[in-house]
Amino acid sequence: MKKATVLFLLLFISLSGFSQSSTSFDCKEKSIGKWEYYGLSKDRLYAVQTLTKHLEMANNGTCEYQFDIHWINDCKYELIYKGTTCERPAVSNVGEKTIVEIINLKSDTLFYHTTFRDMEEYGKMIKLK
Repeated sequence: MKKATVLFLLLFISLSGFSQSSTSFDCKEKSIGKWEYYGLSKDRLYAVQTLTKHLEMANNGTCEYQFDIHWINDCKYELIYKGTTCERPAVSNVGEKTIVEIINLKSDTLFYHTTFRDMEEYGKMIKLK
């Protein structure tokens, strides 16, 4: 019986530590800034984010795709497409939503999961200085 109790306590402590460490970073504040999508040149596309706005900057920053942000919780939000100044139209329709969940923030790297319509994607962004 003692062995089972000890195993249970070890499992509980390790799971509690995992849940605390996975939510201990402040996603809202740390997501603010200028971000380069991993694998894409910042000349092609980068993002600028505040607490309430998200801009996808394309073609060396000459045009932008504009989104409002509605935070669901500290690490999950909706991007609501508002429009573009680019000649090329967006995949989204005005008012359409994309769900973004920040999975982790390590140093200057943000790992995310997005859901748009029936598509899901995992990726990462590097903070630009």
